[in-house]
Amino acid sequence: MAFTISNNSPSPGYIAWSGLHIQFSGETYIIADGNTDKVYAYWTPAYPNNLVVSDSFPTLTANDCIVFLNKDGIAIVVPTASVLDGDLIVPGTILAVHLAANSVTAGSIAADAVTAGAIAANAIGAEAIAADVIIGDHINGETITGDKLVMGTITADKIGAGSVTADKIAVGAVTATKINVDSLFAAEAFLTKLNAADISANKSLEIYVKESDQRLYLRLDKDTNTLTLGQSDSDVVLELIPGENAGLYIRENGLTLAQFAKTLATIKRLEVADSIMFPSHVVKAMSNGDLAFMVR
Repeated sequence: MAFTISNNSPSPGYIAWSGLHIQFSGETYIIADGNTDKVYAYWTPAYPNNLVVSDSFPTLTANDCIVFLNKDGIAIVVPTASVLDGDLIVPGTILAVHLAANSVTAGSIAADAVTAGAIAANAIGAEAIAADVIIGDHINGETITGDKLVMGTITADKIGAGSVTADKIAVGAVTATKINVDSLFAAEAFLTKLNAADISANKSLEIYVKESDQRLYLRLDKDTNTLTLGQSDSDVVLELIPGENAGLYIRENGLTLAQFAKTLATIKRLEVADSIMFPSHVVKAMSNGDLAFMVR
């Protein structure tokens, strides 16, 4: 009498069998009728009149045999199957050497199945990566170090505006040859040494030494042809004018206190401790505090 196999019986997801016989080593064993919702139903001489069921692939000996495979309530009779179902392959038995070249395509790989640990070091070359697919979010912090960069590949257009700050520049790295003098401008610059060969485009040049809130400055003004020496906390300045009207002037808020020019010398305030000598006269301080103008 032939055996009977029923799908989705007695409930959806189950398979049922009846009238089943197993022949082994010249003997026939009558298998008890039964049903299961498990994936595997197999026979083993240890339980000769029953099928053993399991959801995980059973550990089989040479005398054991999978009889039925339950595919969501549809039974596959394994001994007579003409197509090998993937669930019938012993886990871990298909190794890399068993796979033909190019037999595993992208469609065969489950999403997120390939993790970093499954990729050999240096196995993925640059030519295997599509353009623009690796963005900043895909790179772990501090994983790209200087030794990973090809010399000369970071050009000016790769550097964001304002991203190179003072602490990123090595001491002494910016030399005179790296500075474009024609395009250099600074509203204020603090220098320990200044070499100027030609300053012709601007109308004035100011050099100063700053100490706390006090500043000693030297200003050259092209329009007034004047060299001024002053101090930031004082209204009194010393001016030197070259040329035909050459002279040395002491001014306070624009008012001339004293001038020493080619043809004239004037002093607004004068204190004489002893005397001032001129070619034909002398100005002498008297004992009573007066000044006497006398012929020499």
